[in-house]
Amino acid sequence: MPAVMRHGGRLVVVGGVAAGMSAASRARKLRPDVEIVAVEKGRDVSYGACSLPYFIADVIRDRGDLVAYDAEFFRRERRIDVRLEAEAVGLDARKRTLTFRTGGGTETLPFDSLVIATGARAVKVPLPGADLDGVFTLRTLEDGEALKRTIASGNVKRVAIVGGGYIGLEMAEAFAARGIAVTVIELMPAILSTYDTDVSDVVEKELLRNGVAVRKGSRVDGFEPDSGGHRVGYIVAGGQRIATDLAGPGYSVCPQFLPRSECARLARRGRSLWKRGALRAAAIGRGSSRVLRPEIRGDFIRWIDPGIATRAEAQLLARIEALRVTLNRLLFVGAFDFELHWALYPPGAHYARHLDRFRGARERVVSLVLYLNEGWRVRDGGALRLYLSDGAHRDVVPIGGTLVVFLADRFEHEVLPAHRERLSLTGWLRRRTG
Repeated sequence: MPAVMRHGGRLVVVGGVAAGMSAASRARKLRPDVEIVAVEKGRDVSYGACSLPYFIADVIRDRGDLVAYDAEFFRRERRIDVRLEAEAVGLDARKRTLTFRTGGGTETLPFDSLVIATGARAVKVPLPGADLDGVFTLRTLEDGEALKRTIASGNVKRVAIVGGGYIGLEMAEAFAARGIAVTVIELMPAILSTYDTDVSDVVEKELLRNGVAVRKGSRVDGFEPDSGGHRVGYIVAGGQRIATDLAGPGYSVCPQFLPRSECARLARRGRSLWKRGALRAAAIGRGSSRVLRPEIRGDFIRWIDPGIATRAEAQLLARIEALRVTLNRLLFVGAFDFELHWALYPPGAHYARHLDRFRGARERVVSLVLYLNEGWRVRDGGALRLYLSDGAHRDVVPIGGTLVVFLADRFEHEVLPAHRERLSLTGWLRRRTG
């Protein structure tokens, strides 16, 4: 509590759960003279959020058992004016006022000191269909109640959990305990990815033993409605959308295929290789006919060796392997392995129109390009131009995290000149021949 705060002043705390009420209670102990107001968006203060999975599992049946102290306790015992269902919507630091909204309207509250203890909020992924009924996040007690009411309706037979971390696995246990079929979808190559595999493998075996399905290395691409059109019915994940696109137009463009942090790690790796001269000018042709023709192809490359791959490279290889397995399963493309190389185009470099198959060779069946360019703009150039069967073309801007997948024998394409360094990883799913 600031020693400079005037006698009898007002402290306003925004956020009324663990951090907020701890701050307000400590302030009351140190400064019995001040007025304290706690503004809380929800209907509860001081509850055990860590027990929400057990509430969902019905181990804890009464929501009241999750509440340590109610608002009336703080008002009565600690003289803290708790305002529930009051959402802070504005702050004027110069005038020292906080504006909050309640069911009765908007109120502006002057303060001498302010504590902001709003905590985190659940991320609702910006994917197609994320606003459908039946797509839930879990952070607050209200979230837990909404989920429990839905389960109580008796209409929930299957649940997919996006994320195989601590909370995701606790929820998998909770749903399984309610007799609901559960699938955990994890983007990384392993669940509990912050642990070593000797730990995560044991946990995965236990999940499988209890009937929980686990899909690793699978990226969720979106949510599709059921036959009614308003409630979630399907999750598009693990390359299913890519497979659908390949079976239709023959190509797929996937923005944000990689998380931003993983994309940044790969970009640092690629640029480090470039700076120390580990990338070599790319040739055209194969075997004895290989020749350097920078007026046709101007990129610099380095093949990735899985045996000496960095952690970031190994994680990407695991994702591509998962995609290979999915495309084999859904489209029977017959890919038995894949190859991948770094590709950096200096400013002004390009790659003329070509097909991703050597003459007389059929090994390469699916082409892959993953872009690693943070903050790329259309005016930076460097687009991948795909020539379509109807004579038109599609230009794909090489924005970091975007994956382009297309049938190698169908689409001629070119890389247009860029005005800045353009970094990507390029590869092919390959089939056996002969």
